[in-house]
Amino acid sequence: MECFAGEDAKTHLGRALTLFWLVSVLIFTSSYTASLSSVIIAQQQQRRPTIRSFADLQKSHLKIGCQEGSFEVNYLNNNLFISSERLVNLITQEDYDNALTSGNVSAIIDESPYLETFLTNLGCKYTITDSNIGYFGGFGFVSFLDCI
Repeated sequence: MECFAGEDAKTHLGRALTLFWLVSVLIFTSSYTASLSSVIIAQQQQRRPTIRSFADLQKSHLKIGCQEGSFEVNYLNNNLFISSERLVNLITQEDYDNALTSGNVSAIIDESPYLETFLTNLGCKYTITDSNIGYFGGFGFVSFLDCI
């Protein structure tokens, strides 16, 4: 067994200590990496509420993003009784991404084809959580994935 200085460990005790030192460093770095990862994941999960269905979103007091000028705003306000203070008007897909990432909104409600395009452009960051909104189909809402 060769030491780092280019010299051989001459005794069994020297070889055992070198092996012990290498295993200790490996365990320490693995432990540090695991604990750092868990802290980062815990912070991200605290920042983003988990919304599993439209009913959860409706019961909460979280802000909801909608496309500006869309009939969805009136539908959500008048038919589903979501207050207009909770609704945030957004224009572009970049606005959708920025609003979700910054925590300005917790979910975005829009027509399914637009949401699918939004998800295609941004990859694995978000997911369509529920497509059963109100009394007719074709709508969905996007929120963060549960995994990182």
